[in-house]
Amino acid sequence: MKNQIKFKEMSDAELEAQIEELRKEKFNTRAQAKAGQNENPVKMRTIRRNIARALTEQTIRANAKKA
Repeated sequence: MKNQIKFKEMSDAELEAQIEELRKEKFNTRAQAKAGQNENPVKMRTIRRNIARALTEQTIRANAKKA
């Protein structure tokens, strides 16, 4: 997988910032799609999956701190 984001190597603050950035990017991409300017329709799926990966890593870390 090329250009994959390395969530496990990020600090907690970097991970939180990355999640916020991805959510903003998702919003902008969705707005472009509604306006008919979406050049890459696969981009939404990629962004959604990266958000899920980041949130999963965040949950793993939270559960590790509890244990």
